[in-house]
Amino acid sequence: MKKIVSSLSIGSTMLLSGMLNASTFLIDGTSITSDGVGFSQNTANTYYLPSTNGELTNITFSDGRGINITSLNELNVPSSPDINIVGILSGGSTVNAIIGLGMVSNVVITDAISGQDLTGDYGSVLRTGPRPAFVFDYRNGTLTVSAVNDSAFGIEQINADGTFLFQNGPTYFLLGDYLLARHYTLIDATPSLLSSSYSWTSTINTTTLLLNGAHSRPMSRRVAKGEKTFWLAGDWGNNDHGSQSGSTGLAEVSGGYNFGPVQVNASLGKYWGSSNLVNNGDIDSDGNYIMVEGIIPVSAAKGLYATVGTFYQSGEVDIDRAYLVSGAVEESSASPDSRTWGLRARLDWENAFAYKSARFSPYADIWHSRAKLDGYTETGGGFPARFDSREDNITELRAGLNLALPTSAPAVEFVANIEGVHRFTSSADSTTGEIIGIGSFDLDGQDFRQNWLKGGVGLEAKIGQGKGSLMLNGTTRGEAASAWLAASYQMAF
Repeated sequence: MKKIVSSLSIGSTMLLSGMLNASTFLIDGTSITSDGVGFSQNTANTYYLPSTNGELTNITFSDGRGINITSLNELNVPSSPDINIVGILSGGSTVNAIIGLGMVSNVVITDAISGQDLTGDYGSVLRTGPRPAFVFDYRNGTLTVSAVNDSAFGIEQINADGTFLFQNGPTYFLLGDYLLARHYTLIDATPSLLSSSYSWTSTINTTTLLLNGAHSRPMSRRVAKGEKTFWLAGDWGNNDHGSQSGSTGLAEVSGGYNFGPVQVNASLGKYWGSSNLVNNGDIDSDGNYIMVEGIIPVSAAKGLYATVGTFYQSGEVDIDRAYLVSGAVEESSASPDSRTWGLRARLDWENAFAYKSARFSPYADIWHSRAKLDGYTETGGGFPARFDSREDNITELRAGLNLALPTSAPAVEFVANIEGVHRFTSSADSTTGEIIGIGSFDLDGQDFRQNWLKGGVGLEAKIGQGKGSLMLNGTTRGEAASAWLAASYQMAF
């Protein structure tokens, strides 16, 4: 004998006077579909379905979970309106499916997604009485299956073989609580997976900012032989190229000494970046970096200087991947570690030519970086994912021209820059992993734009015992921040 759990009067809901017929309709946001004869409406929230042998009724709830109800056979009285009726009673956040009204009917009920049997031993032998046999109470993903009596028909008890005989009712006997699977596939997951994968480029763009923002004009850091230098610098910018939306920045403290054959500079800094993902998800990266570079006079008399350097950055990436499950947003999160290292070589021809008081300095710059994101497994949400580690190798060539022009203000120069960029790498590394419980994925890496332009304008001026610089930079659509502001203050002693 099963436990009594609740009671409800339903005898008046199963009249056979139909108001409409439809194979699919909505009740309180819940889609209910039959692949056979259409439903008929009795009251505002009550529907019934005359069915035949083998009829499959699928009930899909608003969060994508659902049940399949199959009637295997029925009493051979095809002309009777009381044969195997499926009724739906809905109200508020609960949808109750009432199965029955058949004189004899074997019923199988399964989870529509996972195929889990929800009737257990009652499955193939369950026989309904002359009035409803099952009630389904669905709340927050859990389906409670109960047997029910309608007192108007004098059923007295439930038998071991599944037949129902109740004396007093309506009375419910709990058959089980079931957590239903939700409808979610790799196709459903793809937009959020791609968004998360593509936004990894925010870390690569931070590296670009490091090299071509705070360290885009190494000649401005050069001091005389035997002199020391110290500077503070910071960059802040945003990226709204195409569908991207985010911001990035860095702050550093640096120092150097000119030994004569080479000036050695070292920088310690902190970087951060953020990008918006689909469905209001986001990715935030932050960490620290060290950069060492040497400025070597190739031909000081002609103004030719080579700059070579290396950098390393290490940090954490906080990822909140948001995705839609049957129209509702869920979120899974992780915080993997990331590391990037790189090499740079540059040649500057300082003051190569002049026009009136304007001085022009061409340059060429090539750099290579390798960025690695550790593998991670998300937590939270209904469908977290496991991501394999990912590694991107980027090589870029820059060629440009710097301009310095004195202004009417004492010790203030207008500075400008224009450069073309070519990225030799055509696409990012692929993204592989698994949606836990759903299946594995292998997504092609993002295709990179390989050519773009960068320009900047600003002022450089003597301030106190040092010099300050402020420069606004921007790019055409490419694999870099769309606009950023670079500021610094440097002293030599």
